Amino acid sequence: MKKYGGVITNYQIHNLTMPNGSKAQVFTGTVAEDPTDRFRVGNHMRSSLIVNIDKEAGTIETLNTIYKVQEEGGDVFGDLGNLVSHVYY
Repeated sequence: MKKYGGVITNYQIHNLTMPNGSKAQVFTGTVAEDPTDRFRVGNHMRSSLIVNIDKEAGTIETLNTIYKVQEEGGDVFGDLGNLVSHVYY
């Protein structure tokens, strides 16, 4: 079972184009609660690759973690293309 990553507010979903041309998504947001103590409350975070978004439940599942998300900020950066994929992956 995946760990619970806490509550992220003001989140945005970002579309990525990987170097091989495939598409992926990550999200960023403000940490409101983190039971894993990876992030400080109030700090901004970026997730690993998203594997599932459940808007009804208000959750986003990444490769290793399930987050509760609130107050969607929209897709403010649009398609980040290769920029983020080359930096982080």
